[in-house]
Amino acid sequence: MQQRSQATIAAVLEAARELFGTAGFAAVGIDDVALACGRTKGAIYHHFATKEALFEEVFRIEQRRIADVVVTAATSTTTSTDTAAALGDGLTAYIEEIATNPRAARITLLDAPTVMGFERWRRCDDGPFRAMLNDTLAVIARSGQLDSLDADLEAVADAILGAVTENAFVVATSPDPESLSKPRARACVALVRGLLRPPQT
Repeated sequence: MQQRSQATIAAVLEAARELFGTAGFAAVGIDDVALACGRTKGAIYHHFATKEALFEEVFRIEQRRIADVVVTAATSTTTSTDTAAALGDGLTAYIEEIATNPRAARITLLDAPTVMGFERWRRCDDGPFRAMLNDTLAVIARSGQLDSLDADLEAVADAILGAVTENAFVVATSPDPESLSKPRARACVALVRGLLRPPQT
């Protein structure tokens, strides 16, 4: 029974991601999700009390998936000794993922603030990315690369997250997101570089 329950949840989430990501939250009903995954409405409501609760779980899964993309880019394309470059690679991977994956863009950026409410979305959206960013900035600070020795790392993280989120919105809402992804990613990397100074020797 537990295996059937897990299989039902997985099928519901997969169908909901596809529908929310293509048609958008407002256009999708629980009936649509039930039809797409071959389950009853009752089976869906057994696991998710509301359509909003279902969307939030889809959102969280999508955020974790994007976070994995960012981590992979940051850890596989640069040497471990250049943390700032790794951060830039991660930010670039995020912007490019938003540009090339319209489902991710719609779920995490376009619909989530409205469905979840801005403050809740902001807290959830920050979660995996802020944790990674805080850890990275701490490493950079210890290396002596932050422009100010008494820099407020929380403020630096806010500045980077704000810039990345705004650029991701611009890319996600563009009629040609892929053409904007590279210049917008370069702008984010330039911001990071502007906050740093050459490593101390």
